[in-house]
Amino acid sequence: MTRCIFAGAALAFAALAPALAVAAPSGVTLENSRFSLAISADGKVRSLKVKSTGEECIAGDEGVSFCQAVQDRPFGNEVKHHLYLREDGEYELHPIEMLPEPEKAKNVRAFVFVRGGRTVLAYWNARERESHFSAPLGEDGSSVTLRAADRAYFETGLSVPRLKAAFAAAEDIR
Repeated sequence: MTRCIFAGAALAFAALAPALAVAAPSGVTLENSRFSLAISADGKVRSLKVKSTGEECIAGDEGVSFCQAVQDRPFGNEVKHHLYLREDGEYELHPIEMLPEPEKAKNVRAFVFVRGGRTVLAYWNARERESHFSAPLGEDGSSVTLRAADRAYFETGLSVPRLKAAFAAAEDIR
């Protein structure tokens, strides 16, 4: 774990350089012209703000580990996998691709993978609350409304490129 924090710290300092570090008994804040990163004394990232928009990127009050906050997802050219729990209680391992955040559905995150010749969207609400979004995920291009809270799956006959385009067009439903 210590090695991960030091590796993450090196990545964060490289990504934020040149940065201004402001130390306080309760932690440290790193800032540059684009970001402000607040780390508490216990090593948890309490805040990561985009200065141009004021967007807070850390959900909840508990914070996240330093490594979670500074690592790119996915990591360069590294292949990520998802352990899919089948209906019969057994597991399957599938390579996954992280999808970009939809412009009009900011709280929804998703991965895509192929299982048994069908394309699967694994999605959830990243802000720890329930929401709904619609996207043209129907095999005929029709709009489908999905509930986003904990991880859920949507299986379709759409190709991976069509599913990626449909997810990019997702919109929050208020």
